[in-house]
Amino acid sequence: MRSSRFKWLLLLPVVSFAIAHFDRAANLSPGNWREASREPVGLAPDPAEHAEAVAQVYAARAVRWRGYFGVHTWIAVKPRDASAYKVYEVTRWNRRRNGSMVSVSDRIPDGRWYGNAPILLADLRGPAVEALIGRIDAAVEAYPYTDEYQVWPGPNSNTFTAWVLREVPELRVDLPPTAIGKDFLGQRFVARSPSGTGGQLSVFGLLGVTAGLEEGLEINVLGFHFGIDPLDLALRLPFAGNFGLLGGQAAEAAEPEESATEPSRRYTFSWPYSESSLMQPRGGTSIGPEVTLHAGPTDAWLGLQEPGLSKFERDRRAILAMAGEYRTSFDFIETVGFTPGFEPGQPYQSWATERIDVIEDSGDRIVLQHVIVMRYVDADGNVQGPVVQKHWRQDWVYEDMSLHEFSGHSSWTAQERSPAEVSGRWSQAVYQVDDSPRYEALGDWVHRGNYSAWTSAETWRPLPRRESSVRDDYHVLIGTNRHTITPTGWVHEEENLKVVLDPSGAIAADQAILSRELGVNRYEQVVDFDFSARDDYWEATAAFWADVREEWTRIYAERERFELTAPPGEPPLFMPMFIYAAELEAGQPYDAAAGRLFIRETLARYVN
Repeated sequence: MRSSRFKWLLLLPVVSFAIAHFDRAANLSPGNWREASREPVGLAPDPAEHAEAVAQVYAARAVRWRGYFGVHTWIAVKPRDASAYKVYEVTRWNRRRNGSMVSVSDRIPDGRWYGNAPILLADLRGPAVEALIGRIDAAVEAYPYTDEYQVWPGPNSNTFTAWVLREVPELRVDLPPTAIGKDFLGQRFVARSPSGTGGQLSVFGLLGVTAGLEEGLEINVLGFHFGIDPLDLALRLPFAGNFGLLGGQAAEAAEPEESATEPSRRYTFSWPYSESSLMQPRGGTSIGPEVTLHAGPTDAWLGLQEPGLSKFERDRRAILAMAGEYRTSFDFIETVGFTPGFEPGQPYQSWATERIDVIEDSGDRIVLQHVIVMRYVDADGNVQGPVVQKHWRQDWVYEDMSLHEFSGHSSWTAQERSPAEVSGRWSQAVYQVDDSPRYEALGDWVHRGNYSAWTSAETWRPLPRRESSVRDDYHVLIGTNRHTITPTGWVHEEENLKVVLDPSGAIAADQAILSRELGVNRYEQVVDFDFSARDDYWEATAAFWADVREEWTRIYAERERFELTAPPGEPPLFMPMFIYAAELEAGQPYDAAAGRLFIRETLARYVN
């Protein structure tokens, strides 16, 4: 039964080509490609208006037939106060002009690539970029294939971009699966992944595997890349690129939709005087099938309104009311800037369908596990899936006196509370997809008639994936969470400050607080949605994940403080954990002794 859920994966090459062909049919450069548009699309800041240093990485569908298969990538930089950009790229024809495949020009950085609109893979700005520009220059000079070019499997334009990115890993760029040639390593077989957040094994760019925080897990077979990015819940497909299911970066450019009579979609709560293209939300790019929302008050909400309940029991019912089957949406936007020259980042939007189950309830301790089950509509209107992804976990403990709080720079510290401090209060501990810690805080449930909400104390949190993939200019979110139960679900609201820390983990003395952001995550109950794939996944993996939680309990008991970091050359923690779980999901029986040994040895490498 479980294996039947994967049969649809056999159609991925066909589906991928259909998606790509649909895109090309709409956007293929007409007529003579040499006469196609090279006009800018508004992604590069105007040097006359923006003095700060800028480094950007772009991708656009390649010219003519090659565009069906892949993209052309390039890098653009602008030092502080420079009047123009410098663009680095590799083209076959540049050798005939200048004796080298490498082109260094002052062309428009965000210009169409012979009619095809580019997308931004990275956009870094500010003082820290100055040092990176010098290292980018050095990496370009050291590129080893200046007189070689092969469309497949490389070296080509994407080989060049990947080379520079490996030399300057601070750029943290996830080259899409359509960047054919990015895996070409010449005579080497092992290297850092292009994003600098993992590693890869590649045999002449024809066969290989890449694992990284940015890339997820990707397999290369003859230049065709297949994989999944668990943190973004995005499929990585040949021809189509990154097909986002829960956010992350799309690998295809969208044509502008704004017109005089039909403005582009904007936030109701936004920056009305900013350039609209810079405030278009980033995040989820896929479309899900229609769902049916719950029509009226849920039984859980009605039970919460029952008269005569004790405060403790009403708190418990509010927490338990968060379990259920949901359509979820995620919205974040910066609302206030606190530094000179502040410019808001792009808002973030995404969506999912997920089920939340109570996996433990001992009265004063309740554990809720989120599991995403996604289906999406492809370019031909067909529903594909399901894709199952273990998501985050929340543990609620009544009058909890022992917390592990995030203390900055990938570290967590045990904090003890007095009986008076925790009286009548609940702690909420939030865990990552691999059950490693994220943040924990005490808070109070307030019930007023039909209103029930829990608000946390001030909480330190590490950067979430939606931020760490595009920002490196701050270290911690400091803010509050509110969970409010509604008649048909619940809402999670966040108010966060983006804060810079000094090396010791204290708030920096100067210009520490960059901005404030607001977040609204809505959970709306659905009916008649097939979540059975979640049951199959959990049946196969529940014992393994229970042992993971048990090992973390042991670590908490033994250590007052610890750091969680990936060892040099190894992928992020979720990768080995997810690979082990995938083997169980595929049918391998769980050997508890072997599983516990794997868990302990794995965490021993990552927890210091």
